[in-house]
Amino acid sequence: MASVVEHRPASCGHCLTPLAGGAAVGEPVRWQVCELPPVRSQVTEHLLSVNETCRQQDRSMLGYLTDAITPHRAGQPAPLLVAH
Repeated sequence: MASVVEHRPASCGHCLTPLAGGAAVGEPVRWQVCELPPVRSQVTEHLLSVNETCRQQDRSMLGYLTDAITPHRAGQPAPLLVAH
């Protein structure tokens, strides 16, 4: 067990008399709380550059972007803008 936190009332819940230093009566109610350490996120920005080339390739910009993003999501390299 890593640590123990005691929760003792400062005063009587009925008459509000201070309970400083009073002896506990009976067994305490026990419970455990599992706490996760803070999560550190890391942000990575990805840039996909598009260069304009000859317009006679019959390849739309939307088609190129779709062809580039789909393999990237699968962990493959992005294709060249020039059609083969």
